[in-house]
Amino acid sequence: MMKSDGAVERSFPYPASSCGFTYIGLLILVALMSIVLAATGLVWHTETQREKERELLFAGEQFRRAIGAYYDRSPGEKKWPGKLEDLLHDRRFPTTQRYLRRLYVDPMTGSADWGLVKGPESEIVGVYKSLGPNPVQAGKPRSPPRKLFRGAALQ
Repeated sequence: MMKSDGAVERSFPYPASSCGFTYIGLLILVALMSIVLAATGLVWHTETQREKERELLFAGEQFRRAIGAYYDRSPGEKKWPGKLEDLLHDRRFPTTQRYLRRLYVDPMTGSADWGLVKGPESEIVGVYKSLGPNPVQAGKPRSPPRKLFRGAALQ
């Protein structure tokens, strides 16, 4: 409503100096919530990356053990596997010999494409992650147990 002197009469009981404080407070609250959600997203992403790396280390350890068992249990002359499928079913024995239950998928990429470490006769002596993002745990890699190398010497 207009007063006789041309001023606008307010229809709510709050003073004019307090107008907009609720709006500013709400904007600050939304900004703080956005910052907290962004930080939570970063933590969640890092944690899922670490979980995938744990799965990758597990799969690598399973491949390492299976390749070592294939070599150690070779009848006659010691041989490395020619392909990863040889670790699922070893046809060198009359009975079924399995060193892996399944071929593991790289959890970082979701594919079964592993980099193969080849020996002098193109046999598989190891596997590695061939593609995908760099790991979070980029420090010193875990070393295999020392007992594997006891008594081993280059000839």
